[in-house]
Amino acid sequence: MLRPIASYHQDDVGDWVADLTCGHGQHVRHKPPFFLRPWVVTAEGRASMLGTPLDCVLCDREQAAGLSVCGYFPKQKQPVPATFEVSGITDIASVSCCIVAGPPGWLDRWRHNDLGLFDSAELAESVIPEGHIDEYDLFAYRVLDQQFNEGRSSPWTASVQCAAPGRDFEPLGFDVVSRSSASSFECSPLSCNLAAKSLAKNEHCLFATLDDAIHGATAFSAGHFEPGPYHVVEVLRRRRQTGR
Repeated sequence: MLRPIASYHQDDVGDWVADLTCGHGQHVRHKPPFFLRPWVVTAEGRASMLGTPLDCVLCDREQAAGLSVCGYFPKQKQPVPATFEVSGITDIASVSCCIVAGPPGWLDRWRHNDLGLFDSAELAESVIPEGHIDEYDLFAYRVLDQQFNEGRSSPWTASVQCAAPGRDFEPLGFDVVSRSSASSFECSPLSCNLAAKSLAKNEHCLFATLDDAIHGATAFSAGHFEPGPYHVVEVLRRRRQTGR
């Protein structure tokens, strides 16, 4: 999938990386005779290539997997509650706000989309109380193009148009979340119903892989948890700055 170059940065060893408009990065090395990009070694050359489309393999993979960006949401930074008796958890990154809450009064601001999320990182940060931004993590979400109900999946398309997350967002895993009484997401059984006690999960109380999440969504929608339908959501979080 072709995506234009928006800017550049250097990696840890000094190689140049093109920042694409989709939020992904792609190395643009000049290492003859294997990689011939003489334009990348000068500021003028790099500037001349801004806007040039590159084939983004990561976008191709996301499209093939059926994942699309569905929104952003800020959540309070807080330790795992003492009453949350699940071992191996360092933080709870669930889509649901049942355990880790968003900013007070965010719903009353009416800036959210149909899924109860925000269409851009800037819009999500705008509902954080002034002077308290360091107390919140900012999450981005990609939702699968299927919904799960009564143990079966069916095609589903999110009715939102959201900005792509930047390269400062890192993937944490996959959540499964219900959406029963309204259009917005509701409960995450891994955390809300303590399903993480008996199911494989990572340190963020999420499924580690897309396949694990799909299996979880199928099982959750078959009964014994909140009413469905259920959705599989990839969870990304803006990288935390050291000391914050």
